[in-house]
Amino acid sequence: MEGRVTVHTVEGNGHEPVAAAAPAPTPGSIVARLRERARAQQVTRTIELAVGGEFGDRLWIKYGVLPPGEMDRFVASRQVINLADISATAVTMDMMARSCICLIGRYGGEEEQLADDQGLIRLEDRLARLLDLRNPEEPLLTAHEVITRLFGRNGAAITTHGDQLVNWMINPGDTEGDAAGEPLDVAG
Repeated sequence: MEGRVTVHTVEGNGHEPVAAAAPAPTPGSIVARLRERARAQQVTRTIELAVGGEFGDRLWIKYGVLPPGEMDRFVASRQVINLADISATAVTMDMMARSCICLIGRYGGEEEQLADDQGLIRLEDRLARLLDLRNPEEPLLTAHEVITRLFGRNGAAITTHGDQLVNWMINPGDTEGDAAGEPLDVAG
């Protein structure tokens, strides 16, 4: 199964008016080819990865890249912790929670973004309530606890999913040869 990558263009930076374009370079020139790559670099990309396990390809998590500010907050949150005291799986779950846009259910040709009265659901306690991943009398679950339960308490499934996400984030424009989107059947 192929990964689902969505591309959306971004107009300007939202802070300044868009200046007139520079004169068109000679077709086929290095500048013309670099401009084409520069336009491609500015699109917003997302990827959808199947949760796998008992969900198979029926539950997908839609992710986006982390913008610099969010990446800074991610790194800063790690600096206050001795790296020897944190697991690679915890770091993976942090990245998953921070980059999650929403979850998507798919059954027999139907597709639905999971939402409640507060809007789209991410890797948070609202997902645990929606999917009955916790008892009503339990306290709110952290994103890590939700992810752990979503993946059937299977650390290998979590890290494999996270590896797919990180590999995509490193070069989200490169969709050739990645196994993103394939259900991970190691959970459950």
